[in-house]
Amino acid sequence: MAISGPAMDGRATRETWLLGAVAFGLYAMLRQEALHGTDWRWLVLWLDEAGAVHPHHPGYLPVARALRWLLSPLGLDVHAVLCVFSALGGAVAVAGLHRASIALGGDRVAARLAAVLAMFTPALFHFATVCELHAPFAGVMAWALWSAVRWAKEPTVRWALTTGVLTGAATLLHATGQLLVPAVFVAIVVAHRRHSRHSGHSWLRWAGFAVAHLLVWGGAYWLIRASGHLPGSVIGLAEVTGAQPSNPGEYFLVSVGGVSLLAQLPLTTVTEWWLPYAPVSVLCLGALASRRWRVEGWLFAVVLAIYLGATVVMVHAVTDERGGYLLPLLWPAVSLTLAVVPRRWWPVLLAIGVTCGFVFRGEPGRLPPDRAFGRAAAAMANAQKTVFFVADFPEMDGAFLAVAKLDLLVARKEFDDLRANPHLRGFEQQPDVIAGWLAGVILKGVRDRGAQLVVTDRAVQWLIARLPAFGAAWEAFGKQAGAVRLPAEAGIAGVVVR
Repeated sequence: MAISGPAMDGRATRETWLLGAVAFGLYAMLRQEALHGTDWRWLVLWLDEAGAVHPHHPGYLPVARALRWLLSPLGLDVHAVLCVFSALGGAVAVAGLHRASIALGGDRVAARLAAVLAMFTPALFHFATVCELHAPFAGVMAWALWSAVRWAKEPTVRWALTTGVLTGAATLLHATGQLLVPAVFVAIVVAHRRHSRHSGHSWLRWAGFAVAHLLVWGGAYWLIRASGHLPGSVIGLAEVTGAQPSNPGEYFLVSVGGVSLLAQLPLTTVTEWWLPYAPVSVLCLGALASRRWRVEGWLFAVVLAIYLGATVVMVHAVTDERGGYLLPLLWPAVSLTLAVVPRRWWPVLLAIGVTCGFVFRGEPGRLPPDRAFGRAAAAMANAQKTVFFVADFPEMDGAFLAVAKLDLLVARKEFDDLRANPHLRGFEQQPDVIAGWLAGVILKGVRDRGAQLVVTDRAVQWLIARLPAFGAAWEAFGKQAGAVRLPAEAGIAGVVVR
C-alpha cells in the first residue's frame, strides 16, 4: 500500500530540500571558532595518513576523503573540509527529520516546526558547526528514522530491509548507531499504534531488518578494515600502554570499568541531555502526564534510559560530549513536545528553541584558538626541532590548527599526570620536587627526542594559578637548565631550553 497525502506531496518534498539547504547555509556561516574536544586533531592527521582507518567508526574517513577530493578545487585545508562534512551532515539530518515528520502523518506546519526546532537544538547546532563525527552520523540516522516510520505504516520487507541498511550505514559513521535498533523498535511501535491499521509486523520482517543492519555494518566494517590499516598513532599508543588496538565492542567493555551509575547519572543527564536538547529535553516529558500520549512517553523514557546508561559508560561524567551520543532521540523528543504543547504556544516554543540553540551551543569554557601562536610555533618547529610546553586549549588548538603534527606538552594534561604519580605525593608544597620533575621528566623526555624545549609564559602562569609552589620551582629549574627568553620577533612569549 503506497503512502498518500503529505508524504508524497511535491510541495512537501521541495520544503524538505529547502530546509536542508537553509540548514547547510546556516551551519557553514556560523561555524564555531572554538573547537570541540581533542579528537578533531586525530581526524585531521588520520585523513592525511594514506590508508588509515578509524578504529571505531570506519565509515567516517572514506566519506571524508571523497568529500575532500570533491572540494579540492576550493583549496580548503583538512580541518575546513571536515567542518564542511559536519555542516552537510547536520543539513541532511534536518531534511531527514522533516521527511520523518511528514511520514508520521503530521501536517506541514508541524513538520516545518519540527525541522527548525531540530536545526537549532543545541546538540545538532553544535556538532554541525565543529569538526567531529556526530553530525555526519546524524545525517544518516535521520533518514533511518524516516525509513522506520515508513516501515511502520507499510509493514513490508522492502521497508524493513531499507531501515536495516540505513541503520547499518549510520553505525559505520559512529558506533553508537547500534543503539538505533531499540530506537527504531520504539519508532515503529509508536507510529504503528497511531497511524496504521496493519497488524502484521512478522518475525520475517524483523529478521530482515536485523540481517540487513548486520550485513551492511559488519560487511563494510570488515571490508574497510581489511583494505586499510589502523593509524600509526593508535598502534604507537598500544605499544606504549600495552593495550591492544580496540574495536567498538572492546572499547565499550573497557569503558565499563570505573562506572558509578548512581553517582554519574545525574550530572550526565544534565550535561548530555537537558542542556544540549533544551527545551525539548524537558517539555517532551509532558507526555508522561498526558492521557493521550502516555504510552509513547513511557516508551521514549525507556529508550532514553538506555541511551543515558550507555552515555554514562562512555563519558564517566568527565568528558563533555554535548549530547552527541543521544542524537537519535532528538526527533522523538521534538515530536512529543509538539504533541503536548498547544499550537497557540508554538511561536513561543520556536523562539525559546532558537534562543537555547545559541545559548547552549559550544563547549563550556572553550576559548578560540590562538592562531598567531600557532603560526609562530610552526615556523620555529620548521627551523629547528622543538617541543612546545603550552598552557591550555587556545595555545594547543592554535598550534595544531597550524600544523597538526607539532609536538606539544599541554599544562593541563601534564599537571593531571603529575598529580596521579604515586611517587610524588605531597609535591604541592615541595618546589624542589616539582623542579626535579621538570628536569628529570619533562626536559629529559624532550632531549631524548633530540629537540629543544619552549615553555610559554601562559603555561607557567596556568600552573602557578593551580600550584603556587610552581613559581619557586620554575625559577630554580630555569636557572639550572639555562632557560633563555625568546626574542620578540619569535612571536612567542616564553623561554627556550636547549
